Amino acid sequence: MTLQQLEVFVKVAETGSFTKSGELLALTQSAVSHIISALEIELGFILLHRNRAGVTITNEGQRIYEHALDILNKVEILKQEAAAIIGIESGILKIGCFPSFSAKILPDIILSYQEKYPKIELEIFEGSYLEIENWVATGIIDLGFSAIAPENLDFIPLFQDEMVVVVSKNHPLALKEEVYISEMEAQSFIMPKAGCDVQLKQTFKESKVCPDIKFEFEDNNTILAMVSKGIGISIVPQMILDFEPVSLNKIKLLPRLYRTVGVLLKSHKTASPAFLSFISEIKFRKKQL
Repeated sequence: MTLQQLEVFVKVAETGSFTKSGELLALTQSAVSHIISALEIELGFILLHRNRAGVTITNEGQRIYEHALDILNKVEILKQEAAAIIGIESGILKIGCFPSFSAKILPDIILSYQEKYPKIELEIFEGSYLEIENWVATGIIDLGFSAIAPENLDFIPLFQDEMVVVVSKNHPLALKEEVYISEMEAQSFIMPKAGCDVQLKQTFKESKVCPDIKFEFEDNNTILAMVSKGIGISIVPQMILDFEPVSLNKIKLLPRLYRTVGVLLKSHKTASPAFLSFISEIKFRKKQL
């Protein structure tokens, strides 16, 4: 069993395609197929199901995938440690982030980091809070930015993003500068998903407020478009409004409500040099966020 076999297997499992995996690894499709077949023969069971719809991993393959991913991650850490010993910061760092963060905060962090560590390659994965949590927990990414702190992962808080009420220009609340959470009672409400809904529903429950939830959406553009047309009001993070030109009114919420944005990681104990340098850069820039 070789590292190349494990690398090819992991890539096929993640992409669901021999062709795409070959393109990413600079191998032909036939070479990828041969490598997978040789690994299956050595292990004594089938790792992947092949059919016209694509490639899916078997139950046995899923168990091997988790170990293979762990091995490859440890090999990457070993390479980075060796590079650090001889004074060269290098390696690959896989980062997950949610859309509004990747639009507003991430570009400056990446620019500053790459100026300091040009030999470290960054791979960016964009997804929801839950996807980011799963990616970190399973080792697909090294760290992820999120506003949810699950118990099974470490969480480094960075900054607070205020939640604000958004209404259409002709809504009865539009003339107000501040509204109480109690004023959400029975209001037609557009609930944001992908994480914010957990915090909002808990806030409504604690405040004994029952808005009339008409729709739930993950996409920020859809939420703001619905609000601008007067279909309902919503409560969204301030961060997403910095990029959206939609015509609506933003109102302060009383009492103030914030989401805490931070970094999710599996464990400081197994962190690679590239990971540690990235965390150092984030902490350096924390005062600017």
